[in-house]
Amino acid sequence: MEFFLRLYELRSITEVANCMHLTVPAASRTLKKLRTTFDDTLFIRSNPLFLPSAKANELYPQVKDILQKLGQLIDPEEFSPQRLKRTFRLGVVDNAIHTVLTEFIENFYKIAPDCTLEFQYLDSRIFDKLEDNRLDVAILPTTEEVRGKIRQFLLYPNHFVLCVRRWHPLVQYYKEHGSVPASEIAKYRKVIVSNCLDVAKRTYTMDETTFDDEFKQEIACSTPYFTSVPNFLIHSDFTAFLPDDTAFLFKELYGADIEILPFTDSEKFTYHTRLIWHERTDNDMVMQWFRSLFALYAGKSFLLRAISRPYTKMYAKTASNENLFSQPVSGTTHKKTKSPIKTRLTQNKKS
Repeated sequence: MEFFLRLYELRSITEVANCMHLTVPAASRTLKKLRTTFDDTLFIRSNPLFLPSAKANELYPQVKDILQKLGQLIDPEEFSPQRLKRTFRLGVVDNAIHTVLTEFIENFYKIAPDCTLEFQYLDSRIFDKLEDNRLDVAILPTTEEVRGKIRQFLLYPNHFVLCVRRWHPLVQYYKEHGSVPASEIAKYRKVIVSNCLDVAKRTYTMDETTFDDEFKQEIACSTPYFTSVPNFLIHSDFTAFLPDDTAFLFKELYGADIEILPFTDSEKFTYHTRLIWHERTDNDMVMQWFRSLFALYAGKSFLLRAISRPYTKMYAKTASNENLFSQPVSGTTHKKTKSPIKTRLTQNKKS
C-alpha cells in the first residue's frame, strides 16, 4: 500500500525505489503484484512519468486514509527529526534563499542533519506541482490570491523600494525636490521581475502594477532573477521596484552601485511573503513539523535587520502628503549614515 501511495504521488518508479530503498527491478515487481491484486493497470507509462488510471484515482484517497490511520495506531510519538532521512522540495525565486530562508536553512540542518533540501524555481505550473506532489511547499512572492485547495501562511510583511543606478537623473531630482512622484518615475523604462511576460502563464510579477494599476511604466526588461536586476540598472537609466530586504542586500552587503530612492505613495507598495502548500499534507506529521520551521525561522535574518536599520527612517509616516522616506542618497548634504557592516567589522577589530 505504501508503494502504491508513493507511486501515485511521485509518478516516478525510480524515485519511489530510491525513497523505499528498493532496486528499480524490485519496484517494477511490486507494481506488477499490485496490478494483479487489483486487476487493473493502475499506472500507465507516459515517459518519463507513470500516470494513474481511473481505478488508481479511485483507490488513492482510500489507501491514503488507511495508511494515515495505521500510522497513528502504531506510534504517533515515534517521529524524530534527528533520525529523519527525507528530501523536501521547495519552490522559490532566487532572492528568497538569501533573504527569507537564511536562518531557516541554518537551523534546518541542525535539527534534521540527514535531510535534504531541493530548491526548484517557480513557474506557471507551481499549483499543479503542489497538487501532484512534485513540490512540498513554495515561497510565493506575489500579492495574488491562491487558488483551490492551496493553503497559505503569512511569514512577514515586505515593503517595496525604488532602485536606480548611482547618479541617475532621479537622484538629482530627489535632491532638488525632496521626493520622487510617479509622474517622474514613469519617464524612465523599468526592469520587472517575473517568470514571463505572458499574463496567462504568469506566476509572479514584481513591479508597480502589482500595487497600483494606474501607475504604469514601459518595460525595458523582464527577468525571473532578482539577482540580475542591479546589472541592468547600473548600465542604464532603467528603474526597478524591489523588496526592501533584497535591495538592502544588494547595496550594503554585495556592494551594488545602486541608490534606494524615496517615492510618493510608497505605503501602498507592501505585501506579505507567504508559505503555500496543498491541503493534502495538512495532517502529515512530518510536513506539519517542516512547515513549523518556517514559522520559527523564515524571515529577515539578523544580518539583514542590521543592514536595513539605517533605512528604517524611510518608513516614518508624516501627517501630510510628503514622501514617506527620509534616508539620504549619495551626494546630498545630509549627515552620512555609517554602513552597519563596516561598523561591525571596526568593532570586531577593536575587540
